[in-house]
Amino acid sequence: MIYVALENSEDVERRVATWCDIMEKAGRDLSGGAFVVYRGPCSLFDSSGKPTQDERDLIRVANMAAAHYNLPVAMIVIDTLAQSIMPGNDNDAKDAGIYTAAMQRIVAATGANVTALAHPTKSGEGVRGSGALQANVDTVIEIVRDCRGFGTIKAGSKFRIGNPAKVNFRYRLRSHAVGVDDDGDEISVVLAEDLPELDLAVDDTQDDEVPPSTDTPADKLAATLRVFKERVEGIATDTGETVGKIGLSKKMVLDALNADRKRRGLAEIKDPTVVTRLLGRLVESGEIVKSGDNRRTEYKLSR
Repeated sequence: MIYVALENSEDVERRVATWCDIMEKAGRDLSGGAFVVYRGPCSLFDSSGKPTQDERDLIRVANMAAAHYNLPVAMIVIDTLAQSIMPGNDNDAKDAGIYTAAMQRIVAATGANVTALAHPTKSGEGVRGSGALQANVDTVIEIVRDCRGFGTIKAGSKFRIGNPAKVNFRYRLRSHAVGVDDDGDEISVVLAEDLPELDLAVDDTQDDEVPPSTDTPADKLAATLRVFKERVEGIATDTGETVGKIGLSKKMVLDALNADRKRRGLAEIKDPTVVTRLLGRLVESGEIVKSGDNRRTEYKLSR
């Protein structure tokens, strides 16, 4: 694995060393793998769409690591997307398309899975940034955690390959003391550890199962805004139009929302007035704007 540590690389190295120590004490054999921390810099964005020097350097380091350890590079983790897309903007559909194209080139050059870690939105709903980021990748994994340090790792809004029902892991965070600094203060790192599966075990024979999803009014509203952005930004990527000038009809939103609900194992919305109310709430909140009446009514992103 290559871990591109663009935020606090020293802490990443401490966590890796601590995890290895814990695993070895537990009797695990770690001799068959390798973990390389890549400190960067690593910008995968050039407005021209051409590979950056950082992209070429990352590919070179990955291939050197594969040769040195005589192992394939199975995974490249980029921590974080926000750091590695600069000077681009993760909220811009065109910039997001350029970034994901760079990810795909790294996959082709190294054979590795390339995963970018993205922060959640301020509301905690979904992934921050343009919907094109999710539209142009194979898989989205969501990691959520409560105030007690207990969390889950589960399939998100996009899961193109495999069975999403099998991506459902529970974890907790635990602090480990690793030494003291020059002032005598304790240095500690936080690691995730597995929690018992309880009743969450998945029957491997039931390949059509999907993780249970909640469907509260708040969930419907958040999903409507998310698919609205994804649809608009997808059109912008395909046509080159400005995101703010693209309007969607209620039917387009309903179709996109139902496609998303089908992927998540939720019942289809058959009553179009439900979407009318959801869009109305998004208009009231200032997320979208409405223009026209009756058959000419369309909705656009407000920003």
